[in-house]
Amino acid sequence: MGARTVLEEVYRINSELRVEGERKVRPKGTTNKPVGFWVEYEPVYEDTNVRLLKSLVIILGTRGCRWAWQGRGGGCIYCGYVYKNPRGGGNLIKQIKYVISRKSKQANEIELVKIFTSGSFLDDFEVGREERIQILGLLKEAFPNLKIFQLESRPEHVLNRGILEDLSKIDTEIFFNVGLETTDNFLLELINKGFKLDIYKKALKMAHENGFKVKTYVMLKQPFQTEREAIEDAIKSSKEAIDLGTDVISINPMVVYSYTFVEFLWRRGLYRPPWLNSVLHVVREALRYARDKGVVVISDPVAPGSSRGAHSCNKACDKKLSKALKDMVENQNPDVEIPSCCEELWKRFLEEEDFKKDLSYSSLLP
Repeated sequence: MGARTVLEEVYRINSELRVEGERKVRPKGTTNKPVGFWVEYEPVYEDTNVRLLKSLVIILGTRGCRWAWQGRGGGCIYCGYVYKNPRGGGNLIKQIKYVISRKSKQANEIELVKIFTSGSFLDDFEVGREERIQILGLLKEAFPNLKIFQLESRPEHVLNRGILEDLSKIDTEIFFNVGLETTDNFLLELINKGFKLDIYKKALKMAHENGFKVKTYVMLKQPFQTEREAIEDAIKSSKEAIDLGTDVISINPMVVYSYTFVEFLWRRGLYRPPWLNSVLHVVREALRYARDKGVVVISDPVAPGSSRGAHSCNKACDKKLSKALKDMVENQNPDVEIPSCCEELWKRFLEEEDFKKDLSYSSLLP
């Protein structure tokens, strides 16, 4: 079976799973409330010092990612976020006002707002032009000490000059949060990302030329990779994105979502989410490369310690390793002591799986 035929089969299965997921998963909540919102902390450099900004994260209930619903093969083969979006979209202004009302007591403390849509905040398919500007205006008014917006988007929408002109009128620093995942064009095609590295490069260049910054997401452990291959690719991709000029790197360990091709492999014993040991190793190497360049490296795994998320060999080690990762990121310090939890088993797994090149080997260990 040729490579092209393999890709077509991956896309076919993913597309069928997307239809099944759309039929079976009913979004929770109403269209007048966001999918979710919470407060967390994000490290930034101020001169050479690291400071944690109190950050409000908002996941708006839009129609969902255009690429997932309308793209070839059901979009990215790992993404299950879109199933949480209200199918017809929602009243985004009411959603924002709801969040503002619930966070009014913390209004003076919020310095950063991250807006996600499980797609692209810059895509008119999800967020209309006037809505986009109104949303940012409402948030600026509600949070007087707001310093930074981070806006999730696929890179092709960053290339829309009209959108950039609109956003340039916002008197707040803006980051575009772009899911690159890997700098390897073959892997980008394998995961059905819908763009190649050149599009990311153009988006990064255009963002910087127009006074914006970019946070780049790098995914740890694409399907069909051994653990060692995944580690090497994530480190390589992080370094290359830093060299290209990204302002922030976010290492995102794969999480297994329902009705995705990755879950299809996982259920058949052909995929294991990355070890937490691997996450710490990648983040440490990225930090060592980034710190002299003023680039922040973050990582906040989804569902750590669960079978569907990054995990080690037992729950006690999961907790210790997660704490070490949190300390490493918050202090931007690659020299944080990493517990030896599961280390020997992890190293043996790396060697044996890589030697065997058998992805079902992962099902024999925790």
